[in-house]
Amino acid sequence: MKKLLVVLLVLGLAAPAMAAEWNWYGSARANIGWVYESDDYVGNDMQDDDERLNGIQDGNVLHQGSAGTAAIGARVKASDSISGYFEIGNTTDDDGNSEVAKFRHLVGTWNFGAGDLIVGHTNTILNSVVSTPVGTDDDPWVFHGFFYESRRDQITLQFGGLELSASQNLGFGDDEALLATGYAETAVIPKMEVAYTYKADAFSAKIGGGFQTYDIESRDGEWDDDVTSWAAMLDVRYRPGPWFVGVGGWYVVNPVSYGMNAARNVGLTGLSFGNFAINNDEIEDAEMYSAYLVGGINLNEMVALGAGVSYMSSMIDYDDVDGEDDIMSWYFQVPITLAKGVRIIPEVGGHYLSENEINGTDVDGTGGDWHYLSAKFQIDF
Repeated sequence: MKKLLVVLLVLGLAAPAMAAEWNWYGSARANIGWVYESDDYVGNDMQDDDERLNGIQDGNVLHQGSAGTAAIGARVKASDSISGYFEIGNTTDDDGNSEVAKFRHLVGTWNFGAGDLIVGHTNTILNSVVSTPVGTDDDPWVFHGFFYESRRDQITLQFGGLELSASQNLGFGDDEALLATGYAETAVIPKMEVAYTYKADAFSAKIGGGFQTYDIESRDGEWDDDVTSWAAMLDVRYRPGPWFVGVGGWYVVNPVSYGMNAARNVGLTGLSFGNFAINNDEIEDAEMYSAYLVGGINLNEMVALGAGVSYMSSMIDYDDVDGEDDIMSWYFQVPITLAKGVRIIPEVGGHYLSENEINGTDVDGTGGDWHYLSAKFQIDF
């Protein structure tokens, strides 16, 4: 952390002497809220493993801390054709305390006339974060509705509304179950994605898709196969004036391997069937889909309203196993602007997780619901 601060200080002192134009910005954000989860809710992320093991799952839980989206950064213009930006945020330790700074974004762009070459670490081109629900950690439905696979290292070409990208092939990543049972992965090609965005006045629509594949084998070399993921998404927005509406959805095969936040963070969503299965030496694909509707309106310069609802489902089907579960989420917020760059966003919301359905029968203890009342305090500078 100290080394990183020294680097930033040196950059800040040197910036005036550099030929590039530096435009610094920052956003300090803190959340406070209360969560009520039913005693059978399995997707609760507000309590640690020890509490879960001791059966303490119901009741009111206070949640407070610096938001994960708090950041400082700069947009840099080196020439008419070369530009870039970086953004640094904070991570937390196991106890939820802010302790380590990390790059959220680090991107360079070259405009070569016909288009742009974008290189670095940033959001993928299929990202569809439409609105900004606060939740309990300023996580704008990156786990509960929108298409989001986090920020990835990538090489992207952009020609107007058309984007082509090669990004990290994550494989099965840190799947402890597969690692413990002695499987290894080999990626040969990166994840490939394509998106097209159409814009006309107040209307915009993005359609896109992606493909990823990697080999998986037993460490004794006796068995191997490939895990292939596909993704498709659509996001439509309309903002004619002080109000807006957004609607969209996505479908992904083997979403854990593809890198979908909604599938990789089972502790946040409770969805159980986002990962492929190995059955009789065959890869059995998992599926996940989502649909969302959000909207908002600025009542005046000080007060606005926002709301949304989403639905997600995960499933897997092979031989004698037919599994499915789903979760519905909602939020309502009242953003209040106290001064330029100063906002408070009170919000109420909730999640309803169905019980796992396996072969037509609900599994007890695999569902539940939780609700929250929270507020984000934000100062941009």
